[in-house]
Amino acid sequence: VNVTLPLTIRIKPSVKIEVLGAVPENLSVGTEGYLNLTIKNAGSDDGKKATVRLIRNGNSPVIPTDSNVFIGDFPRNGTVTCRYKVAISSEAENQTYPVDVAVSYENRDGDMVTSASDTIGVPVLGKLTFAVISEPMSVTPGSENVIAVQYRNTGTQTAYHAQARLSVVDPFTS
Repeated sequence: VNVTLPLTIRIKPSVKIEVLGAVPENLSVGTEGYLNLTIKNAGSDDGKKATVRLIRNGNSPVIPTDSNVFIGDFPRNGTVTCRYKVAISSEAENQTYPVDVAVSYENRDGDMVTSASDTIGVPVLGKLTFAVISEPMSVTPGSENVIAVQYRNTGTQTAYHAQARLSVVDPFTS
């Protein structure tokens, strides 16, 4: 016997995030930089009072230092761009690491809920490296000299806000 029964399927309205783009700015091993995300609400609900959260994925070397961005209303099919400051562990390598993204929002019933998280990959550049290319200096005991040191960036990317330091030890003074 074939029996046809009416079945009502009700889809629970929710915000479902889809990360459209993840653009890193100057993310190298052992440094801090920025991660710019473009996120779309691909769900069936409008989010009110929404906050996009960047969450460390397990032991990933990508560590968010600014992890929440308030975006306000997040309508269905709407997109938003968020910028996060992140630190990269000195144990990282030149590869892509995971980070999670979720949205906390007020749903149509007035309850604060959190969307399912989306895991994205963040490319991390290798460690910045430098070489001393100036000739060694000679200093005679009891004299004063100005030491000029010339460095070359031997890494694969530009170093921003670089500072050189000279640490002197006994018997030298600075």
